[in-house]
Parts: sequence; C-alpha cells; structure tokens
Amino acid sequence: MQAKQLNYDHVTLTTFRDVAWNGVYYQKLGLTIIRAEKLTLSLQAILKKDVAYGFTASSRCAMQYIL
Repeated sequence: MQAKQLNYDHVTLTTFRDVAWNGVYYQKLGLTIIRAEKLTLSLQAILKKDVAYGFTASSRCAMQYIL
C-alpha cells in the first residue's frame, strides 16, 4: 500500500453512511466512522460540499482506516 510507504498512519474517505456497498462495506473492511468532533477541517469542508450538492448531512460520513 502506497500510504504505508509514505509513512501515513491512516487513510480517510467520505461516503454514504447506510448504502450497503459504501459505508456498510467499508466497515466490514475495518474502516471506522469519524465522529463529528474529530473531523479535520478538510473533511468538514468535503461533507459540507456534499450537502451543497443536495445530499442530506445524515446520509454522508467520513471514515478512516488505521494503517
């Protein structure tokens, strides 16, 4: 995995919370949902942009995988 080679300690993504092939699937792979108070400014901005595109805030989440 390239992230490990670059000495990252985790990777993040944003996705749909409850869609079986998104958030649910990623949780099965070991990713965890990042709580709102733990979101970085950049992840907050991405999720706000998703809402601006018409998605409900409750349908989206940020997730992380600890390497």
